[in-house]
Amino acid sequence: MDLKHALFNQGAGHEKRHTLGARVWGERGRWAYDAEAMYQFGSFGVGTISAWRVAADNWYSFSSVRWRPRIGLATDFASGDKNPTNPDLQTFNSLFQSGTYSGRANILGPDNAIRLEPSLGLFFSERLTLSAGWGFFWRESSNDGLYGIAGNLIVPSNGVKSRYEGSRPIAQLDWQMTRHLSTHVNYIYVFNASFEEQSIHATTSMSYISPWITYRF
Repeated sequence: MDLKHALFNQGAGHEKRHTLGARVWGERGRWAYDAEAMYQFGSFGVGTISAWRVAADNWYSFSSVRWRPRIGLATDFASGDKNPTNPDLQTFNSLFQSGTYSGRANILGPDNAIRLEPSLGLFFSERLTLSAGWGFFWRESSNDGLYGIAGNLIVPSNGVKSRYEGSRPIAQLDWQMTRHLSTHVNYIYVFNASFEEQSIHATTSMSYISPWITYRF
């Protein structure tokens, strides 16, 4: 990755970043797992980059119970910058992160973030499923800000030391109407913690609903 003008909480500069990573996944009986780890290095302005991320998504299925409930836990840790006055940068850059990291509202990305999200899935039939979860988010470094899905700075640290960013309950209904046509409805409610209020005096809560239709050829 090579960006001539990249913006982080510590400032703007020329960013040249490389990523090394590994992933393991699989199923063992009723258990399923998916884990990955990444390390990034390079340069930012006159400083060096040293950043990391580890993430895991694990599930357990009750296949013999009605509606085949599946419980899961997603965990995600991504480094943030330790000192905005030091030219070296420790903020992880997610590069091509999926928009569903913090729900389809696409509010928060996995840069300088810690996420814990328990979830529950129900399979009413082969065509109709319901999933719900509640994600809890913290800043990994209290000296760095919050970033969006695209890696853009959305809330600067502004000297605020509170790490807890807030939580997001999410529910989604999926209906496979035909072989090619499916409909989906996603709802998310955003509870912002005191960090946003102290940093930029933002509102404390909001909600989103997003229906969409998918046709696969």
